[in-house]
Amino acid sequence: MRILGIDYGTKRVGLAISTEKETMALPHSVIETEDSAEKLSAISDIARSENIGKIVIGIPYKYDGSLGERAKAVLEFAEALKKELSLSVETYDERLSTVESTERLRELNLNRKDKRKRINAVAAQIILQGYLDSQKPVG
Repeated sequence: MRILGIDYGTKRVGLAISTEKETMALPHSVIETEDSAEKLSAISDIARSENIGKIVIGIPYKYDGSLGERAKAVLEFAEALKKELSLSVETYDERLSTVESTERLRELNLNRKDKRKRINAVAAQIILQGYLDSQKPVG
């Protein structure tokens, strides 16, 4: 089964997809729109075309572990995805994923425009890889 990772943002949504064996996450794309219905439609199309069996969406918890307004919006979107696709939608703590993706892209010496295009997909990759790693048996 392949898993779709999502870094949900107001203007951009980053996507990553796992390998079939669920061992590695790869950046996929970025959806650029502020319209929630357009985001939902684009993600639904990708989920169907890529034979996605589960979705993992990053939740931006505050540093104290509480949910802010942005996290509540992500949870609402996660519920809409569940209804639209009839798939399991799990959440994963995304704190610091954007910071890590910024660091990774800095190492590639990309210009600002290229970094902006890729940062959300790399953040989605980090979220999904964290989730995949957390599912591996310990020992």
